[in-house]
Amino acid sequence: MFPRLSTLAKLYAADRWIVLADVQFARRDYQHRARLAALDEPARQQWLTLPTYLPHGRPTPIDQARLVEPGRSRRTVSLLIRQYYGGSRYWPAVRDVLDAVLDQFEDTGRVSDVAKASTVALLTAMGWSGEVLDSSTISTREGRSGVGACGQE
Repeated sequence: MFPRLSTLAKLYAADRWIVLADVQFARRDYQHRARLAALDEPARQQWLTLPTYLPHGRPTPIDQARLVEPGRSRRTVSLLIRQYYGGSRYWPAVRDVLDAVLDQFEDTGRVSDVAKASTVALLTAMGWSGEVLDSSTISTREGRSGVGACGQE
């Protein structure tokens, strides 16, 4: 849903972000949840989790994972982000990021779209000028690359 700061820092340092939306959805990862921490008391934390439906069970790719109730998830995210960060002096920037993400909830209902929108909105707010590519648009060939362990063919 929202990337961890360590992930965001790695993406910010890169020229390209290749979105792996066709990989398996992982329930215990950050694809559909984020940890919120109170500004005045960082030890007070809460998980923000989006209820997710996996149409193919455990092997469902992330681009096929759906939000169970997109409208309810949208309201929950909006309310919790405002509750945790609305008093911050950075609220205008946070609100802009939030607004860019909220429309994705009901537009597609896909977890991958919400996660991608939140990451792109945060990177944009930080002035990142890199390129975002979807892994499904990159041509690959079957089999091994032919390059050995030492980098020689």
